[in-house]
Amino acid sequence: MSRNLSSPKDRGFFIKRVDLKPEDKPILYIDMDNTAINFQSGIDKLTPAQMEEFEGRYDEVPGIFSKMELMDGFLDAFNELKIIYDIYFASTAPWLNPSAWSDKLICIKELIGDEENTSKRLILTHNKQLLIGDVLVDDRPNNGAENFGCGLVVFGSEGLTSWKLVTERLIVINQSLRQYYSGS
Repeated sequence: MSRNLSSPKDRGFFIKRVDLKPEDKPILYIDMDNTAINFQSGIDKLTPAQMEEFEGRYDEVPGIFSKMELMDGFLDAFNELKIIYDIYFASTAPWLNPSAWSDKLICIKELIGDEENTSKRLILTHNKQLLIGDVLVDDRPNNGAENFGCGLVVFGSEGLTSWKLVTERLIVINQSLRQYYSGS
């Protein structure tokens, strides 16, 4: 079971990665839907016919993931956090929407940019517990997030309702990780 790092009292427990050198950055995974990307922004762009046809299963609308926008403050947070973390996107794509897989890649390229091959840092999985890293930021403990090996920060919980607040928490967690890995 993952350690919930949303609460400051839990930030001192980590599973030590044996491959981390002092000069390495801890690995941070960020979920896309309703964490980095505003899912509702895609729904808001659907036609009335699409709204009716796909009611209750909007994630199956072809192309919906290409219509979405970033969560408020995410790009600033990403640019700040990439200095201290090795960042990857860990997202789940719906099985019944084949365009979702490529749309998520396009979304990263267009909304975040690809100057640093950011799109090559997209991992699509229904089993986030299989990822090896230090921290996962996700809006819900599903698809393996609840069993992620080290720590889970739940976006939208315990006062972590903005990327500014999440970034502040992740900076503190990074300091704890660095101290832990250095043996101090």
